Amino acid sequence: MDTDVEVLIAGAGPTGLLLANELGLAGVRTAVVERLPQRTGRSKALNLQPRTAEVLDCRGLLEPVLDRSQALLPSGHFAGLPLDYGALDTAYPHQVGIPQARVEEFLEDHLAAYGVPVLRGRERAALARCPGPPRTLRAVRWASRFTDASRQAERYAVGRVLLAGDAAHIHAPAGGQGLNLGMQDAFNLGWKLAAVARGDAPDGLLATYHAERHPVGARVLANTRAQMVLTLPDPDAVVVRELLADLLTTPEANRRVAAMISGTDIRYPMPGTPDHPLLGARAPGVRLLSGRGALLADAPSATVVAAADRADRIDQGPAADGGEALLVRPDGHVCWAGRDDDADGLRAALARWFGPPRSRLPDGGAPGRPR
Repeated sequence: MDTDVEVLIAGAGPTGLLLANELGLAGVRTAVVERLPQRTGRSKALNLQPRTAEVLDCRGLLEPVLDRSQALLPSGHFAGLPLDYGALDTAYPHQVGIPQARVEEFLEDHLAAYGVPVLRGRERAALARCPGPPRTLRAVRWASRFTDASRQAERYAVGRVLLAGDAAHIHAPAGGQGLNLGMQDAFNLGWKLAAVARGDAPDGLLATYHAERHPVGARVLANTRAQMVLTLPDPDAVVVRELLADLLTTPEANRRVAAMISGTDIRYPMPGTPDHPLLGARAPGVRLLSGRGALLADAPSATVVAAADRADRIDQGPAADGGEALLVRPDGHVCWAGRDDDADGLRAALARWFGPPRSRLPDGGAPGRPR
């Protein structure tokens, strides 16, 4: 393995592979290590939720994934109770039916574009000690088992070790959220880790990974525990389930729970005007193919001028028709919204999320020089 690797990812599941793609896109020297000598072809998950579809589309990766998918599913469920995704505020109001193995295959193949290696069989001794399958099982074509265990790491970052996906949280598979939660961890972490590796990260940026994603994980653990209770053959649980089923026939209740399960209601806390409807939320329909952030503002304007000295980290585009200027992080979340002449507010957000201007970086902002 190249000793010049800046980031080493343990695990070639969907979370690790998406993180490797994000770092590769950003030019960070990365390697993935995996204890299994080859992909098993097995799948613990069978779907991508709407927010994960948005994440892949943000990088131009959704279309090739759809080519490998089996179906688009217009609904989700909460403890088996149907949720209509049609009312969600997203361009993808459906689940993508695709086995986890196909997602992993695509993401690993895509790493070749960045020269990121996946080093397999790195724990062969441990693998050799694992017992093989009994002779209660040669004819089985598909089998899975799970528990209702719910565990979450107290900290997602300890020193130079960062946890994401199953390493950070485990829960029952109720609602089909696990794979999606991990991939969204990776999407939040990747651009921040890349900024640290390049040397242009503002102070405290990497700490926002835990601050933003730990509450999201805790919420998923809570809703999966609730779903498991509702599936118990207990008279009290049955009564609660019947009541919830009735509530979910109302459009607002259905939309709210569907947004939670699909991940489309995630809104990170952001400094600034807290009551702005977009601050901290997903930027609607914004694609960030470069992996950089974006300032969406009409030129010429004071905000466009204010962002010019971070052109290595921020792309620029026009504001939506009649819309306010928006600063969007590389993970698609709005970190500033305001008027075209609000240069001071924009500068504060730029410093908070994208670091100092190039002229104030060590060595003039040369890439690959961590501070």
